[in-house]
Amino acid sequence: MLHRAPTLCLLSVVLAACSSAPEGVKDPQAEAAARDRRRLAEETERKLSDPGRLITDLDKQLDAYLRYRLTTGSVQSDTEVAKLGDLLERQARDHLEFLIAQSNQTEYPRNRAIAIGTLGFAKPPEAERVLDPILNGLTDPNQEVVANAVFALGVLADPRTPPGALARVIDSGSLDSMTRGGAAWALHEIQGKVADPAPMVEIWLRVLGQPIDAQPGEVLVSALRGLGRTRLPEHRTLAERFVSHPLPLVRSAAAIALGRMKDPAAAAALLALIGPAESNENVRLAARKALQALAGGIDRGYDVEEWKRVFERGV
Repeated sequence: MLHRAPTLCLLSVVLAACSSAPEGVKDPQAEAAARDRRRLAEETERKLSDPGRLITDLDKQLDAYLRYRLTTGSVQSDTEVAKLGDLLERQARDHLEFLIAQSNQTEYPRNRAIAIGTLGFAKPPEAERVLDPILNGLTDPNQEVVANAVFALGVLADPRTPPGALARVIDSGSLDSMTRGGAAWALHEIQGKVADPAPMVEIWLRVLGQPIDAQPGEVLVSALRGLGRTRLPEHRTLAERFVSHPLPLVRSAAAIALGRMKDPAAAAALLALIGPAESNENVRLAARKALQALAGGIDRGYDVEEWKRVFERGV
């Protein structure tokens, strides 16, 4: 009669066999992991011995990351953004001391900009050491350094970032619209990380309270997103000012903000964005979704008269 070992005993034997190799036999997985560690260590040492090559590599990685970020939406782009983000995070960790030194070196603005951009990918505990070097970049006379500093602050999204430092970039007439818009984007990213967003909201209220053409469209988009993030109906009239802005991205941002504020009184402004006078399909879609939010999920497509009846009956 065949003798069967108790199930648990048999399982323990199998697990023991799988978890340890016989004496004198090398574990292939452990060997491969050790080779990878040696390769990374050698690569790090080689790059540190050739700072110019390291800076060039980082410049290419940052450029590719930004390029894919601007084309997000496809699976390939999102995958590449994740891969490049992981790579830049590793670079920030492995070369932290070198990057901090370069970020404080004002003699070579190009190298400083690349180092600061990379430091934005630092994670705790390294992130605690990089905030000041990045903030210092905001005052550099070189615009590329400032642009990379605002980008790094947005990626880092450290709640200790002083909002006023980014507000000064937003208001700077000597900087281009992309850099000022980048500062507004960074401020919006940080808003999502802080316990008290009041200082950011105060900046958005000031920016959006200016004449409609006083700020670049790139700034207005983030300001409207930040105001919409509060979900406070009291900000409705301010957001409504921008449904007639000449830039479609600003009109879309205004529509999305109004939908988040959930004030039915915004329906009239939103109806103007789904009618035939609005030619941009993305704006029309944003307004339609905002109307749905105000109506508790009801959808009347792009039929202005049907939407009017919905809000006349009350929601």
